[in-house]
Amino acid sequence: MFSKFLSFFTNPFAEVVGGWQARKTIAAENAAAIATAKVNLTIAKVNAQIERTKGQDESDISYDMQVLKNRALSIMDEVLIVFWLVVFSLHFIPEYASTMQAGWVAIGKAPWWFQFGMLGILVSTLGLFKLFRMWTENKFSFGGKR
Repeated sequence: MFSKFLSFFTNPFAEVVGGWQARKTIAAENAAAIATAKVNLTIAKVNAQIERTKGQDESDISYDMQVLKNRALSIMDEVLIVFWLVVFSLHFIPEYASTMQAGWVAIGKAPWWFQFGMLGILVSTLGLFKLFRMWTENKFSFGGKR
């Protein structure tokens, strides 16, 4: 009898506390699930970026390999290599050093489309696609602002 009397007073409090505890547990579980989902999303984004980078690198290598195979069919690559060697060598001949310096100042003011075209020629002839990608992603610029 005493327990029935006591439960008459304690049951309402127990139900309130129990309901509050259940809501608190559900909220904690939801917060944990959201945190886990956010971590999983971050991991998925990083993994997707890794896969995109791998695919891009494989594509660049494939392009460069095809260009290198095509070099056997043309002498244009040798012409460009000789041209660049001549330009490089002229820097060390005193009679041409000032002319070369003036040329670099002039090229620094070349429009972006001219720089893009020159790089395109090098990429398609010598197989330097990674260099092209770096240029298009603004990781460097030739001689000045684009």
